[in-house]
Amino acid sequence: MSGLCGELFVIPLEAGRYLVYAPLRRAAFLANVGTVRSLAVLEAGNGGEPSGSLVAFLQKLGFLDGPPEIQPVTTFTGEPAPVAVTLLLTTACNLRCSYCYASAGDGPVQSMTLETARRGIDFVAGNAASRGVPWFEVNYHGGGEPTMNWPVLTASLEYAREKAAATGLELRSSLATNGVLSDSHIDWIVSSLRGATVSYDGLPAVHDLHRVTRTGAASSHRVMHTMRRFDAAGFYYGIRLTLIAGQLATLPDSVEFICS
Repeated sequence: MSGLCGELFVIPLEAGRYLVYAPLRRAAFLANVGTVRSLAVLEAGNGGEPSGSLVAFLQKLGFLDGPPEIQPVTTFTGEPAPVAVTLLLTTACNLRCSYCYASAGDGPVQSMTLETARRGIDFVAGNAASRGVPWFEVNYHGGGEPTMNWPVLTASLEYAREKAAATGLELRSSLATNGVLSDSHIDWIVSSLRGATVSYDGLPAVHDLHRVTRTGAASSHRVMHTMRRFDAAGFYYGIRLTLIAGQLATLPDSVEFICS
C-alpha cells in the first residue's frame, strides 16, 4: 500500500459523521470518526494499517493506490475555437431565490435575440467542422430561467438542428432550469433536448426556504413534479443543489431524500 492519492477534504457534519470527498476523483462518502482517524494515519504514513474492508473500499474509489489525478486544463495555445456554446437567454425568472447570483427578475429584463443565438451556433458549428470534430453543443442557461424566453429557445434549437443536418454534424443540447415548468414545456424538453440540469435543494423545507415564486409561494412540489415527469420519460437529467453554510447539517438528509 503506497498511501492516499491526491487531495481529500473532510467536513464535519453532526452526530460524529463526516463528509469525505475528492473533487478530482468525483467521489465522496460519509464516514465516522474511526474512518477519519484511519485516513489521517494513511495520509501521514505512520503505519497502523486500517481494516481490510476499508482498504478495499478506498482502493475501489481510487483514494488509495489509485492512478494520478487528472488535473484541470489551465493553459491554452492558439486562437480559441470552441465547439460548445452556452446561450444565456434572459434575465427574466419565475422564481425569486434568496441567494441568486444574478438577482434574476429584480431589474429590467434583458433577453437574447434569435440573431445573436444563431451567431453563437454558427460559430461553434463552424469550429467543429474546421477542426474535424463530429459534433457541436448548444446549452441554455441564465441569467434567469431560460424557458422564460421560450420563442428564442425553441427557434434557436430548431436552427441548430438545421445547421447540424447541413454540416453532417451531431447536435448535443441541454438546458439548466429551475424546474418550475408547465407540462407542455416539459413535453418539449423531453422530446427535443438530450439532457437537463435541475436546481433543487433537497428536503422540501430546505428548498422552500430560499427558492420561492414571485409571490413568495413554495416551489418544491413544482420541481418534484418536473423530475417525476423526467423519470417517467426516461429523460437524462442531473440535480444541482445549492448549499447555504447554515444548512450544512441537512446535506446528508437532502441527498438521501433526492435519491429516494
